[in-house]
Amino acid sequence: MNFQTQKQILRTEIRQRRVTLSDKEARNLKIHSNTISLTEMQSAERVMVYVGYRSEVSTKPLISQLLSAQKTVFVPWCDEDELQLFRLESLDDLQPGAFSIPEPIDELRVMKDRQGKPADLDVVVLPGIAFDRQGGRLGQGKGYYDRLLADVSSKCTLIGLAFDVQLVEEVPMEPHDVRLDILITESDLYRRSASS
Repeated sequence: MNFQTQKQILRTEIRQRRVTLSDKEARNLKIHSNTISLTEMQSAERVMVYVGYRSEVSTKPLISQLLSAQKTVFVPWCDEDELQLFRLESLDDLQPGAFSIPEPIDELRVMKDRQGKPADLDVVVLPGIAFDRQGGRLGQGKGYYDRLLADVSSKCTLIGLAFDVQLVEEVPMEPHDVRLDILITESDLYRRSASS
């Protein structure tokens, strides 16, 4: 079985697990609480957080908490094949965009003072389909986040949010795939060791 087929099978299996998961609201709350209390999050000034949709870990309550804590919060939006960063002031700045994912309202995203650069971020909070304890992450397969992460600082902390059912023994990784520093689920927190 080739690498791409292996990834597709894993995506299908984990999506199914995620869709049929019960008690999502309670699980989301635990994940938000675990994320907000992280030392890296407490000390961060500029944070990028994906806007969850469908069966992903929801992030709107987390974004609200970060805004209330006076963090500078950026959300990604799709500009053809690239993700751009938008500085969010309120969840009201969002509307359904590419793939129905909430994105900044068109008129706002062109404002220069609302645009951000990956290199300036202290923390990036990422979605994914499957994750492992060594920082492995399997995304949707389009490479949007891989391209964005190529431009973040080496000091930036990469955090994945997932439900326990998305955790696998080992995510198939390619040389260009970026490993996360921290994975947060509803029941645990995994830090990648320096050797992996």
